[in-house]
Amino acid sequence: AFWIVIVVFILLSAITIMYMLVGVLVEVVGVIATAEKEGITVAYVAGKMREKMETMGHGFDDPLTKYEFQRLLIEPDVCELLTSVNVDVVVLIDMLDMVYEDIERTGSSMTFERMVDLLLNGRGANQATVRDTKEILRILKQIIKTSTEDIQKKMESELQVIHAGLLMLREEALSRDAAPKDSDSEEEETQVQAFG
Repeated sequence: AFWIVIVVFILLSAITIMYMLVGVLVEVVGVIATAEKEGITVAYVAGKMREKMETMGHGFDDPLTKYEFQRLLIEPDVCELLTSVNVDVVVLIDMLDMVYEDIERTGSSMTFERMVDLLLNGRGANQATVRDTKEILRILKQIIKTSTEDIQKKMESELQVIHAGLLMLREEALSRDAAPKDSDSEEEETQVQAFG
């Protein structure tokens, strides 16, 4: 009877280990397939973008200006290509101002590699990373800073206008307070002369 228990234990252990190995193999194959699919997508997008830039007469070694990038993104072929890999073109075009502000801040330029990276990072299926969160916080901080500076400048100019208006009203009030005494005495003199 003890023999049967030992044999069953060994068989169950072997089957369990076999299933664990199969699970590991399936996971490895899934990761490799995802990496290969990503590599194929990158190569496909980069190749098509190179072709489109060549047909537009722009070398892919030359940096892209904001206008050229916008012009490239509104091409129907490019929109179709980017939509096929789940890139939201409208959001990407809206983001170009911030992207180029960041490029100007760092003193670099929009290279072809950077453009492809930007395009592929704009896919809706991408997961948010810590880098993305830090980038959003940096952008929000910059927006809040510029908005605060604009509001402060507007408030200062409005307060200066209000201050100038108050000074003018004060001067009018002071001149009015000084003027009635003179006009009251003149009125009294004319009334005395009229009755006298």
